[in-house]
Amino acid sequence: MRKNSDELVQFWSQRNNRVDPEERFEEALALYDRAIVVNSKKATYHCNKNATLISLGRFLQAIVECEEAIRLEPSCGRPHNRLATIYFRLGKAEKALNCNETSPCVDSILAFQAQALQNHLSRCTKARKVKDWKVILKESQATISLGVDSAPLVYCLHTEALLKLLRHQETHATYEKMPKFDLDYSNKLFGPVRSAYLLMIGTHIYLAADMFEDAVTTSQQASKLDPSSSEVNAVVRRARAVASAKMSGNLLFKASKFTEAYVVYNEGL
Repeated sequence: MRKNSDELVQFWSQRNNRVDPEERFEEALALYDRAIVVNSKKATYHCNKNATLISLGRFLQAIVECEEAIRLEPSCGRPHNRLATIYFRLGKAEKALNCNETSPCVDSILAFQAQALQNHLSRCTKARKVKDWKVILKESQATISLGVDSAPLVYCLHTEALLKLLRHQETHATYEKMPKFDLDYSNKLFGPVRSAYLLMIGTHIYLAADMFEDAVTTSQQASKLDPSSSEVNAVVRRARAVASAKMSGNLLFKASKFTEAYVVYNEGL
């Protein structure tokens, strides 16, 4: 095991000479994997691997490594705190609070931040029910400023509020900043209902950008995840109607029926 430890020390001592940060972390990850193969019972290796996975944005795998480190060494506070921090960054306030509370070394700052996150999200939920987009805008921005930098839900709430307030340029800029997870990954982290909401907001963005085929595909994915949602189903119908109107309008336009095409386009939009 000494050889693996020496390799890790040498690797990190030379890391600043590397050009590509992602490449550095990938190499570190490979070294931690090798160390774990030799001694899978050492909690430190799983905890350090977790830190590398976080740097690569692989939160689901990072959670697994944290949980393994906690299982191997429950009295160590670092993996508890790291797990709580991951959940905080992902916008999962309750899990962040629970992980922090069960840590041997409770982080009072993280506890305060996670509680603030929970309060902001609660206000967003209440405001969305009454369509108070200005409150959602304020609360979601406060959440992002708090350090919740990897939570698609928060960015989607902010995006939706901007869209409803007709601040289109900011809408697209915010949506572009949102961390993107593939569908399976999103389902595992956030569950189908929340993932459906993320897809629904994506559909609105595609419609606003005249990307109608993408809007239809995305809305249908949302419907499969949350088929009982009237809101999601309404977005599916709208996406299909707009896409159909575009297709019909294009055919009329090609046939030089410009007035009819204009009417169809307007009806669809």
